[in-house]
Amino acid sequence: MPNELLCLIAANGLYWLLGQLTATGKTQAAGTAWNMGNRDTEPEVAPWVKRAERAQKNLLESLPLFSALLISVVLLHKESSQSCWGATIFVLARVAHAAVYTLGIPVVRSLAYVVSLVGIGMLVSTLFAG
Repeated sequence: MPNELLCLIAANGLYWLLGQLTATGKTQAAGTAWNMGNRDTEPEVAPWVKRAERAQKNLLESLPLFSALLISVVLLHKESSQSCWGATIFVLARVAHAAVYTLGIPVVRSLAYVVSLVGIGMLVSTLFAG
C-alpha cells in the first residue's frame, strides 16, 4: 500500500480520535445518560474538550482536499518522494496541531497549521509536475 494511502488512513484516524476525546470529555461532564439520550443540550465541559472539538472541526475543513489530492495522486500513478513527504508532513503537522490546540498552545497551533498547508502544496505540485 502506498505511503500516501497510509497517511490518508492516519488523517482519518486522527479525526476519529479527536471525536472520541470530545465525546469522552462531554460524557465525563454530563454523564452516560446524557450521552445515550438525544443530547439536546450541550454540557459545560473543560476548556480542553472545547479545544479538541474545534481541532476536529478544523481538521474536517482540510480533510476533503487532502483526501481528493491523495486519491488523485494514487489513481494517476504519480506517487513520488514529494507526494510521500507532502502527505507525511500534512499528517504530522495535523497531529501536532491537534495536540497543541487541545493543550491550549496558540502560536504553535497556528504554525502547525501552516506547515500542514506546505504538505498540501507539495501534493498539488506533485499532481501538476510533468
